[in-house]
Parts: sequence; C-alpha cells; structure tokens
Amino acid sequence: MPIHPQVSLSAIWALTAWIAGLLAGLDAPQTALALIAIATGQSLIAAGFQKRLSRASSEAWPSSVPVAAILAWVAISLLIVVAALASRTVAALLALGLMYWARRTGRTRSYIPEERMSAWNRGAWMVGLVGASLALYAAYPALRAANTGYVAYAHAIWIDAPFHASYVAALSDALTNGVYADVHGHGLPTQLYHLGVYAIPALLKALTGADSLALTQVFTAWSGFWLAIALYAVAACLASRPIVAAAAALLAFALPDAGQLPGGHPLFGTHWLLHVANATATGLAIALVAVATMIHACRVRSWQLILLAWCMTLTVVAFKAQLFILIAVPLFVLPSLLLPGLTGTRRVLIVGVQLALVALVTWLASFSANLPLVRLDFSSGAQWLAAVTPNAPAWTKPLAELAASWTQVPQLIANLMLFGAWMFSGWVLVWLMVRIITRGSHTPRSGRTLLGIAAVCVAMVLGLATDNRNATGGPLEVHLQAQVFTYICFAMWAALAVAERLTTRYGNAAAVMSVMLAVTAFMWASAWTQPIQRNTPIKVPTLHLAPNAAAVTALRASLNKCDVIFVADGDRFMAWQAALERPVWVTDYAFN
Repeated sequence: MPIHPQVSLSAIWALTAWIAGLLAGLDAPQTALALIAIATGQSLIAAGFQKRLSRASSEAWPSSVPVAAILAWVAISLLIVVAALASRTVAALLALGLMYWARRTGRTRSYIPEERMSAWNRGAWMVGLVGASLALYAAYPALRAANTGYVAYAHAIWIDAPFHASYVAALSDALTNGVYADVHGHGLPTQLYHLGVYAIPALLKALTGADSLALTQVFTAWSGFWLAIALYAVAACLASRPIVAAAAALLAFALPDAGQLPGGHPLFGTHWLLHVANATATGLAIALVAVATMIHACRVRSWQLILLAWCMTLTVVAFKAQLFILIAVPLFVLPSLLLPGLTGTRRVLIVGVQLALVALVTWLASFSANLPLVRLDFSSGAQWLAAVTPNAPAWTKPLAELAASWTQVPQLIANLMLFGAWMFSGWVLVWLMVRIITRGSHTPRSGRTLLGIAAVCVAMVLGLATDNRNATGGPLEVHLQAQVFTYICFAMWAALAVAERLTTRYGNAAAVMSVMLAVTAFMWASAWTQPIQRNTPIKVPTLHLAPNAAAVTALRASLNKCDVIFVADGDRFMAWQAALERPVWVTDYAFN
C-alpha cells in the first residue's frame, strides 16, 4: 500500500531534527522518541487538513500536501503556546479534539493517490528531502559549535541566539511548571514575540531536558525543510508540470543570494538572515503557503480557501511579526485582483474599500504604544540609507553616499535602484542568461502574480516610516528583516521562468542539472567549514564573556538549593540568562 504523503513529509522532518540534534549533542534516546511522537501527531492532523482542502476545491490541487503539512505544524505550535500561557488542560482538550477530527476526516480504507496527483506528491517529499539536506549542510558549523557549549556564541553563532534560547527555556518551564515567566523580567506582562516558532522546541526541551542553546540551532536547521516545501506549494500552483515546480522551488531555495557573492551587500543576504533570525524561515513558510492557498482559491472561486489564506496570513504574527506587516496588505487585496469574472471598475472599487479599511485599522493601531508604528509615507529614506551604506559594496557606495544629500523624490529613486541591485541582481543575471541561451522558448505568464507581490513589497519596504517606538526591536526592524519575503517572491518568479524555459527547450534533464548547479554554487558560496551566521563583514560584538561549562553547571545546581535573583543589566545579549535556563527571578531593566 502506498505511503501517505503526509507520513513521508513528517518522517523527513523527524529525521532532519534527529540528525541536527545528534550534531548539536542531543543524543538521548528520549529525543528520538519525542520526535517520532510529534511527527506522528503532525502527520495525522495534516492528513485531516489535506482531506478538507481537497473537498474545498473544485479541482485537483497539487499544493494541498505541503499546505496541509504546514497547517498542521501551525496548529500544533499554537496549541503548545496556549498550554504555556493559558491552560494546559484547555490545550490538551483542544489537541484531543483536533486529533479526533483529523482521524475521522483523513481516514480511508487505503490511501490510493490519484494518478494525476502522484507525481505532484512525489515532488513535495523530494523537494523536502533535498531542502532538508541543504539546510543541515548550512547549519552544520553552528550545530557542531552548539555541542561545545555556550562558548560557541563567540565564533559560530549569532549574538541573538541567547535571546531565542531564553524563549525556548521560558516556554519549556511553563509547560513543565504551569507558570510562564517572560524573559524580560519575572512578573512583567508577557510580550507575545514569535512564541509560535519556539513552541515545538520548548516541548522537546520539556520532554527531554535538552539544552536550549542546542535547540535554537536544531530548529533553525529544520526550518529549512518547511521553507523548501512551502516554496514547492507556490511553484505547484503556477508550474506546468511537477518537474518544473520541483526545480523552481529548489532553485529559489538553493541558489546563492547576492549577499553571499563577492560584491554583495551583507545586510541583504537572505540565506544569512534565515540563520541569524531563526524565526524567519518558519514565518516565510507560513506566508508562502498563504500565497499558494490564495492563488488556488481565486482560481477555483472558493471563499472557504480565501478565508483560510487570510487566517494563515494572520497566524504569521505568532511566528514572525515583521513579515506580517509586509504581507498583510498584498494578501488582503489579492482576491479582488485575481478572482475571475469581475469588471475593471468593480475591482477598483473593491480594492479602494479594502485599502480604506487598512488605513482605518492602522490608524486605530497607532494609538497603542505596544504596537509598532505602521505608516506608509516614504519618510524613512535617509535613515534607511544611513543604516545600509556603511556595509555597502564598493561598486554601489558612490551612489549611496550621493543619494544621502538628495531631496526625497530623487533619493527614493536612488534607493529603489540600490535595493534592486543589492537584493535581486543575482537572479536578474541568471534570468537574462537563461533567456539568451533558450531563445524562442515560451515562458508562461502565470508567475507574474509573484512579481506583482514582490513589487508591492518593495514599495512597502522603502515606504514604511521608521518605527520610533522600537516595538519590534529597532526603527528599521521591519525594513531589514521582512525584506526576505520580497526576495523570495522575486526569486520564485525568476526560478519558475528559468525552469519552464529549460525544460521546454532541453527536457527534464536540464531542470535536474540546473538544480545540481545551484546546489554546487551554494556549497561554493558557503563552505561547510564556514559558519554562515558569522560569514559576514558586519562587525558585531563577540560573546567571549559567555559562561563556560563549569559556570553553567554551578549556576544550574544553585537553583535547587536556594532562590536566585539574577540582575541582567550587564547581560546585554542574554548569554548568562540563556545559560541559566530557568531562573526563579529575572530582572532586565535594559528591556523595560
């Protein structure tokens, strides 16, 4: 009997996480058992979602497998967050109800995939397997460094790692003891910052006692798997056949970005940012399956799926809040632009009403000091230039320095040129080269939706006002962290065009060869001995004062003997707090 595709995807994730755990020193047998249990639950829930997705569509949907898998991942993560913050009993009841629903919905006497869908399903797990392997390759130096202890911060792991490890430890402690203590200070209000992405790592820690530092690197590695299959979900909605979808997804995932290449801008390195801001890959995966769902929903005119896509967009807040600010408006108005049968006048009216509603919501949100300031007034150009020019490559620095003295409109045009050069130049060169060598080959126009989304996101990155409240970390936090979605959409558009042209002109072998060349180029740009998190000329403080193994052991042992008051004013990067993992009392006046 054929294996259900959800079982295949869950197995690949569990294997990826287990290998990453071994590399990071998590070799306890209970880790493997915990991964198997989570993967089993995830596959059952995903099977139920897949069945419902198929029923909501009037035609075969090749993206239903990866979309259902990521939906199940989101559901499990949010249930864990509910258990940590609100009630373990309520979360357990919800989980049992979800499992019962999934079992009834996804149950069949035997899983026999439709002939026309089997190739698409194979494409999903093949992309997942290659993507997971490449993600493990990129994460290998950091995983090995995590195995050496907290001294790894200084040479292989980005300085934000203790911050993420503190959240994993805090959620895990809440799952164990029933009380969540915010990492910014015991007894302070909970700050809902990306808690969804830490949920399953926290569950693993609660079940196995694994080290939170190691888990931050493990879930960074496994996030690459979810991103790869999410790329396939988008490609499958737009490609002419499975081989094109698989090749396009892997090309977008594997081809080195301009920031990895000589002469690139390090702040615009997408692969680098996926590892240093380790919530990014999971947030991107959810955003991409929302895009895939919306494209298919509009094609089949399914309001159920449109509502689902909007709900998935909303859940991005719990996994990568900066991304939500960038994607919310494009995905909200997309049905008005894509639904067939609407006249031009009606589309304009509907979009106008939607944008007015967006303006009202953002205006109301501006009265809350706890929310980031969101205003599209193109006033951040000078500050954006000041932030990115110091690390700019030499070939673009003269224009960047000159633009700093210009007025707003010329400066905006210069910023647009610079952003395009730093973010998209590598893909533009590949796209042009393939067009030249495949002259006469027809390129479908189906990927233009992605190009339109990328264009809107460029406008938002350059047009958003600076967040003077620093509610998300810094005044340019959204501009510099959410820009990866812009890159991914543009890369997917270009990759689809490249894959379609190559397969049309030279056959399936050309698509396979292009993926092999992309993987080879990635391995050349990021050698397995070079930590990708530190492979940047950006100057950052080292964490050589992080606690050594003996200090960590002594600190953790003291927690069992007496209460500990840990004043973290001198622990700017949370290195000691992350090492302590479960302080009875934490104060950090720098954050409050």
